[in-house]
Amino acid sequence: GGDSRPFTGTLPVGGSLKAVIEVELLEPSERVDAELAFFTPLGERVCTAHSAYEPDNKGERLSGRQVFTCDISQLPLVPGEYNLHVGLDVGLKQVDCCRNVAQIMVTGGDFYGTGVEPSQGSFLLKNRWKISGDR
Repeated sequence: GGDSRPFTGTLPVGGSLKAVIEVELLEPSERVDAELAFFTPLGERVCTAHSAYEPDNKGERLSGRQVFTCDISQLPLVPGEYNLHVGLDVGLKQVDCCRNVAQIMVTGGDFYGTGVEPSQGSFLLKNRWKISGDR
């Protein structure tokens, strides 16, 4: 809606996230990209979702109103608080950055399906182990 306050919400570990970024380009531009960056409360960048990483993005010339939609099917961050920054690049150079546009709290959950909840590091890795030896 017209609420300009930053979104503050919770997301279970491994949950999905969708971000919509709208921009108005004042002049036609080549290679326009948007980014969504995740930071810890101490200001450490943990990871970045960027439209330049999208294989279907051909970097064509854009003008006027543009809507960038980022779908993250499984956010692999350990439980904790994160600040989101939004950036706009033209020609692979950042032309605008809005810091702390939203805060999210990643809550605990059974990411690995084992009942063991991870608590260390910054992000979660899907991994499999094989154990062999004497039984």
